Amino acid sequence: MNRLLTLHKDILERWRRHFAKIANEEFAHPDIPWNAPVLGPTPKIEDQEVVSAIKSMKPSKATGPDDMAAEIWKKDDSVTSKWLADLFNQVIKENKMPQDWNHSTTVPIWKKKGSPADCSCVCIYVCSF
Repeated sequence: MNRLLTLHKDILERWRRHFAKIANEEFAHPDIPWNAPVLGPTPKIEDQEVVSAIKSMKPSKATGPDDMAAEIWKKDDSVTSKWLADLFNQVIKENKMPQDWNHSTTVPIWKKKGSPADCSCVCIYVCSF
């Protein structure tokens, strides 16, 4: 298990085993806090909420499958915030998410500790938007 793999099929098999293990093993995790349910209709998402979220996006981060960098969303936040707020409100109103939002790409990022052969990594899930 502690040898560096060089054949593509062996590398894929190692990752398959690793993700099968972490996806199916139970682990201790904190309790999920309970909040009182929100009664009544879902509040409308306002443009200003989206502007706030866009401004909090960190620049120079890797893009997702859509290749949209944070800088592009920030370019004219008055236009993008209106468009995004309308999109989100439509999703809420119709109670139907775009199909692409149901898929993500798992990207393992090596922690730079220990041997890469040990699969010592943090996994991020990149979603399309």
